[in-house]
Amino acid sequence: MHGSLRSRLMAILSASILIAWLATAGFTYLDARREIDAMLSAGMPSAELQAALAESVAAHLMHPLLIAVPVLGLVIWLSVGWGLAPLRVLASQVRARDPEDNAPLAVPVPKEVKPLVTALDGLFERVVDLIERERRFTADAAHEMRTPLAGIRTHAQVALAARDDDERRAALSAVVVGTERVAHLVEQLLMLARLETMPVAGAVDVGGLAAQMVGEWSADAARAGIDLGVTETAAGAVMRGDAHLLSVLLRNLLENALHYVPAGGRIDVAVRRDAGTLELAVLDDGPGIPPDERPKAFDRFHRGLGTGIDGCGLGLSIVARIAELHGAGITLGEGLHGRGLGVRVRFPV
Repeated sequence: MHGSLRSRLMAILSASILIAWLATAGFTYLDARREIDAMLSAGMPSAELQAALAESVAAHLMHPLLIAVPVLGLVIWLSVGWGLAPLRVLASQVRARDPEDNAPLAVPVPKEVKPLVTALDGLFERVVDLIERERRFTADAAHEMRTPLAGIRTHAQVALAARDDDERRAALSAVVVGTERVAHLVEQLLMLARLETMPVAGAVDVGGLAAQMVGEWSADAARAGIDLGVTETAAGAVMRGDAHLLSVLLRNLLENALHYVPAGGRIDVAVRRDAGTLELAVLDDGPGIPPDERPKAFDRFHRGLGTGIDGCGLGLSIVARIAELHGAGITLGEGLHGRGLGVRVRFPV
């Protein structure tokens, strides 16, 4: 019976006190009766008998210290061990549990311990889910790196077997492109691995950050023939967050847009604020993402089909993780003039 740990311990304590009291009372009764019989049979005078009885009563008052306390301590020690047995069984089950086992703990426990068991069951499910996600992530990362590494090896072999400088130079150029792709992939993987917890937050001027990032990417946009600019900045667009992570978020959005928007296209960055939300939007007039593919766009290593654009498929995954760390919501919709892609990140303020 494991109804309540409090009830078990109270029952144990009450039974221990009762047993110790009965043992003390029985011993005191028998010992007192023996002494009184000895006094009466000795024919002691009344005054001496009274004094002897008083001494006997005083002596018997010490019996609980000599008998009851040790007996009570021993009984409580043994009984508490019995009362806490369910916790030992629970501990042994947890100790012997396989790390990938998320089955509920099958052990009857007192009601005071049930919240702990429920929390442990939830923890086991989350740990197994984390292990499975990391296993898939590792497998996907290995698959993604296999292709560019194989390409680098092939081009290096071509360079070694080249018959002239032009052929060798072309092969080495392909090696450089492949290594840059692998370096970018590794950088994105490391960024995802570091995005476990939110760093210490501070005040971030999102409008100023947007202007700074657009300035950094304006030269790349100009070389690609793309019009990049900040079209709207709300006054007082300040929020609590990590400036470095928010710059990574915006950099990934801009880099993603610059990859897909063709020459002559346009990318607008806007910062808006209402009563309880600060919105950071990156809008373009490129090919966009079909509505049925948008839910998958944030999956790791997902790339749109038929785009012909090389990438590692981690940019939007990093954006989603940074938004999650800031408690923000992120949506994909239409971009400029009813076409392209619009990424809107809404931060609570």
